[in-house]
Amino acid sequence: MKRKILVPFLGLLALICIGLYLFQVYTINSFYAPYCSSVETYEVGETIDLGPNYFDTISENPSGYQITVKSCKVTTYGEFIQRYNGNLDTSWPDKPVYDIEIEIHNENATEGYVNLARYALQQYGLQEYQDYELAQLMDPRLPEIPVFKLKLGNTVTYHLPFIYGTEDARESEGQGKLSNQDDLYLVVSQHPTKKQIHVKFTN
Repeated sequence: MKRKILVPFLGLLALICIGLYLFQVYTINSFYAPYCSSVETYEVGETIDLGPNYFDTISENPSGYQITVKSCKVTTYGEFIQRYNGNLDTSWPDKPVYDIEIEIHNENATEGYVNLARYALQQYGLQEYQDYELAQLMDPRLPEIPVFKLKLGNTVTYHLPFIYGTEDARESEGQGKLSNQDDLYLVVSQHPTKKQIHVKFTN
């Protein structure tokens, strides 16, 4: 008699445990899903709808904004400074500056913004953020924090200047140069979809 009661009880207990496990898996997946990135890769010249994808917080919400990389140029630090009549440190005038020209367009965004402060040049898991001192040299009107909110239908062009490599590498002769551009990307969003643009630089 006890055996007849015990078997259904153990079966019911097993079903409860399985149910609790499945509920826990669903809860964890639901919580972390917005932070797990799928990856979409684009090419220079393609127009990218940013959608509800962001870097740090959902409040960025760049839905309705579009990004297009127009050109990717490499020059030297000295030439860059001379072009924009700057007087920044030129102790290493030959170090390369990687300049990405992008177009930002508000197609139908009514809220949110484009968080350019987090746009990064990425290669092999390493990334560099724009040199904002150089960006402000190109356009002194830039805000202290590079985020953009545009009126509906408006378009602006913006330059993202990068100095590649660590400070120690930049001070070493021949360093700070990209030896391989096959896996070089400009990252324009991180969550829930990582959107990146495959870039190659020309002189």
